[in-house]
Amino acid sequence: MKLFVCIFVLAHACAIYGKVLPDTLSEFLCHRSDPHLNECLLKQADKILPLLANGVPSAKIDPIDPLNVKFMTTEGELENIKIKMIMKNITLYGHATPKFNKIKVDPESMSGEVAFRIPRMHMTTEYYSTGRLFVIPLESSAYFDGDFNDVDIGMTFRLKEVKRNGNKYFTVEKLTMKMYVESAKIKLTSVDPAQQSAVNVIQNFFNENNRLVLDTVNPLVIAHGPEFYKHIIDRFLRMVPSEELLPQ
Repeated sequence: MKLFVCIFVLAHACAIYGKVLPDTLSEFLCHRSDPHLNECLLKQADKILPLLANGVPSAKIDPIDPLNVKFMTTEGELENIKIKMIMKNITLYGHATPKFNKIKVDPESMSGEVAFRIPRMHMTTEYYSTGRLFVIPLESSAYFDGDFNDVDIGMTFRLKEVKRNGNKYFTVEKLTMKMYVESAKIKLTSVDPAQQSAVNVIQNFFNENNRLVLDTVNPLVIAHGPEFYKHIIDRFLRMVPSEELLPQ
């Protein structure tokens, strides 16, 4: 799963779209010249994300809860897991109510880090997978419905400028992440009802060995998770020239 929204970009959404955002968001502005920029971002982030949950159509800001991605693939092999998975119509709930522990941004180098907890994350998708988890075959095609509790995410990022249509825009140059999920429960419904018993084996093994499975798949999640969030972040960054995003 690819877990998170660009916290820095979202926290700056007011600055990005200050001319068209509703007045209800104007009080949450943070300024680049503020000597206490990081403190401002940390203070305002918890307040602004719920207001952006449904998006701001006048500013062309998409909803952040849920996050939607049409298609994603992942592949990896470790000691106890080998998997190749295709996912489509991914819907991820929970990003409107995170609790931020840290936001640190260098406005000159456009790099920084964020850390936050999502109390409950809900994910749905349709997938096809092959491989194995320990001795459990993972070959299946099913609808995935999962709840993930107390999801701790840490990200480091660096942006760069690109030129498009005569204007400069930021894009994500580098993004890494760490993640820890306290607990989870999933439900799998086979696309082919005749294969439901095989899908149940995967579902039951996950739910009955929660900690073991989460720890086993975590390296693959943090390896492929940045791809998901980079896509989400760039959807915001490509909308506004960089000089408007972070004015002097």
